[in-house]
Amino acid sequence: ASYKNVMSVAAVDQNKKKASFSTYNSQTEIAAPGVDVLSTITASSGTVFGYATYSGTSMACPHVAGAAALLWSHFPACKNSQIRNVLLGSALVQSGTCNTSYGHGIVQVRDAYDLLDREGCAAGGVPTDPLSDNSFGGCEQGPQLSLSPTRTAAPVMASAAPSTSPTNPTATPSRSPTAIRN
Repeated sequence: ASYKNVMSVAAVDQNKKKASFSTYNSQTEIAAPGVDVLSTITASSGTVFGYATYSGTSMACPHVAGAAALLWSHFPACKNSQIRNVLLGSALVQSGTCNTSYGHGIVQVRDAYDLLDREGCAAGGVPTDPLSDNSFGGCEQGPQLSLSPTRTAAPVMASAAPSTSPTNPTATPSRSPTAIRN
């Protein structure tokens, strides 16, 4: 979808390269895995379940939607525009800067979580009002965030056990993300 109030998602492969079939235009905001993605399937009129791999932006979009839902479940006070902007600001930049092929970069849910955990909802800027109607879309979307464009992906989180850090010495299990992967 290429509307300013909808996140336009590009598909990338396992090498972080834009898929040949992927959407790309001035409204592209973010990229996510979209090539050979394992998905659940049903057969025999819904009585048999299994797995198959599919490719498409229809596989990339659920990655971004899932990342947004996961973040919102841990930070329910944030507005949708703030979650959107944090996803964009924490994305792994490709080709040096925001562009029509990858948007702000490849979604990095762990980096987004860490940014919200460190800075709160304010990390996503001032909420727009009405929430989506004042969006810009594409590379124009999102406030200037505190992450550098040369950041690297955070390590994969191996367990749901809470951890402590200098910025969050009292992490609790209810706020600790489970099975977050980049």
